[in-house]
Amino acid sequence: MTKTELKEKLKQLRMSQKDFAEYAGCSYQSVKQWKENKVPNWVAIVIEHIEVFKAARNIICKNRVKGINGK
Repeated sequence: MTKTELKEKLKQLRMSQKDFAEYAGCSYQSVKQWKENKVPNWVAIVIEHIEVFKAARNIICKNRVKGINGK
């Protein structure tokens, strides 16, 4: 993943670089200092985790609104 791709993904997820750093447990300065082709490999895995988490949360929230959760 390139720095440009990371920025685009974060934009899609409505996250700032600071938000990502907090979520990933790394320093904001580290995230800011990554160069275009020097983004660590683990970043793509964390981004995928965030995407899956947000998708699952959206499904759960929609089901609660529709009353599908059995209550």
